[in-house]
This record gives sequence, structure tokens and C-alpha cells, in this order.
Amino acid sequence: IRVIVAAPFRGNFSGTLFEVGPIDSTSTGDAKRSFNLMDTHGAWIQGCALGHHATNECMRDGMEVVLYFVTARPPKNSVPGMLYVIKEAAVLPVVLGMRPPAAVIGMQVPIFSRIADE
Repeated sequence: IRVIVAAPFRGNFSGTLFEVGPIDSTSTGDAKRSFNLMDTHGAWIQGCALGHHATNECMRDGMEVVLYFVTARPPKNSVPGMLYVIKEAAVLPVVLGMRPPAAVIGMQVPIFSRIADE
């Protein structure tokens, strides 16, 4: 059985943050920060933290985190599909100083697929 999940959707993700960008601002003046999240197998995905999440001390390179209730949005105009840490999402730090494995594959929103055993 193949299960396909298409964006937009909410989910929980864990991994190590890398290429965390500087705090920037949106067109409305809210704080934003880009990042990549990599799992232990080297698969990674782009993300963006908005509002108070952008200034969270946990949002830094090498921090292993669990991202709860994040929103995955599909591509729109020139913005690629990615994870958004917004509103009621939560960032839980696990360990600082993790080195992500070598990047193996980049995943993109809008479609993730999972194959389950029958």
C-alpha cells in the first residue's frame, strides 16, 4: 500500500539543523529565518521559522531538534515548498553540537510518500 501526503499538511519532524540563516524580516516586518533539517540518514528538507520561532535560541547550526506541529506548504510563485515553523508549532531542543551526516537526498514539499507493508 502506498500512502501519499500532499501539502499543505501539519506534521512532526526531527533532525539536525544546518545552514541556519540570519534573522531577516518578512514584507510585513515579522522575523523570519531559513534553515535546513537533516535526518540521521542524510535526507534533508528546507524550512522557515517565522515570528518568535525565528528568534528562538534553538534555531542554530548543529542543534538536534524535534519540530512539532509544523506546516508543510507547496511551492508558490518563486518560493519553493518547505516546512514552516509558525504560530502554535513548537521547537524542542534535543542536543547541541550534532554534526549532520553527509547530505544524501533533498526532499521537497509538496509530496512525501511512504510505502507500508501489506
